[in-house]
Amino acid sequence: MRGELDIATRHAGTSLSQRAELTYLNIIGALVQLILSETPSGIAYSTFRSQESIISALIAHHTGLMGVTERTLHAKFAEAKRRLASQII
Repeated sequence: MRGELDIATRHAGTSLSQRAELTYLNIIGALVQLILSETPSGIAYSTFRSQESIISALIAHHTGLMGVTERTLHAKFAEAKRRLASQII
């Protein structure tokens, strides 16, 4: 964890490459999709039933963290969902 903080601190103020941003969007989209889906036998992978409930929990647990706002999370989740959908054949 400390190493991740050091990396974030060193790179604060620098923008992500397009490839890195698209990679993160793919990961976010895949995680949201997984969290909201079920196993083949119909058992939910998580207790979250909607994207809104994920966003509410993130805000509740990470208030004050840069980027963890309702508006930003809705925008990033929507962008991630579109990105993921555009790659599925």
